[in-house]
Amino acid sequence: GTDNDVEIFMKKVKKSIIEDDKEWISNHISYPIKTKIDTKKTIIIKSKKELINNFNKIFNKEFKEQIKSFCSCNLFHNYQGVMLGNGQIWIENKPNSTNTKYDFQIKAINN
Repeated sequence: GTDNDVEIFMKKVKKSIIEDDKEWISNHISYPIKTKIDTKKTIIIKSKKELINNFNKIFNKEFKEQIKSFCSCNLFHNYQGVMLGNGQIWIENKPNSTNTKYDFQIKAINN
């Protein structure tokens, strides 16, 4: 996708986290995904249901405040994907993406 496409997707990610849109976020995750709950315990989320059940522990108040403060423009990218903030959220193309038909997914949540 273009820079604009990536920024639009990252804006959706940011908005969905801040507004507790569990359904949207859970539909745009690359499972399994490693993250932390309650900022301490590292876990592997294996499904949409698991993410929804742990949403408030993963996307806690402090993490949401961090996400809110980040700009979803001029994003850093490398071979690993595109990051929001200082690497709190990483996105990548879905495996079936092509140059003409692409879609993105969240590949890392570093809370």
